[in-house]
Amino acid sequence: MNGLGVGPGGTLYASNGQTLYTINPTTGALSAVGTTSIGIFDMGSTTSGLFAVGTDMNLYSINPNTAAATLIGPTGLTYFNGHAVLDQWFNSLHGQHSDRGGNISWFLKLGCLRC
Repeated sequence: MNGLGVGPGGTLYASNGQTLYTINPTTGALSAVGTTSIGIFDMGSTTSGLFAVGTDMNLYSINPNTAAATLIGPTGLTYFNGHAVLDQWFNSLHGQHSDRGGNISWFLKLGCLRC
């Protein structure tokens, strides 16, 4: 799975890179919501909703009912070997980059969502 997010009503969401799923917290069962029009590199959530960093390194909002992706804009990254963290408490996007040995080379705030 490429990330985990919490949507409206506390529903858990995950993606396998193309399909958005809900997760049953009791059984762990996945239910497909739909297929996105983008490749999802990583996803998460803030208090504003579900968001994803696409394989094209752009930031998208993800509709939790249809899996439709809406472009927000570029992250400014051209290559990413790490994880994007969508911080629900601060409504911000953070990035962490690692080298091939797993050593963290940077962690930074990439932007603020709906500030």
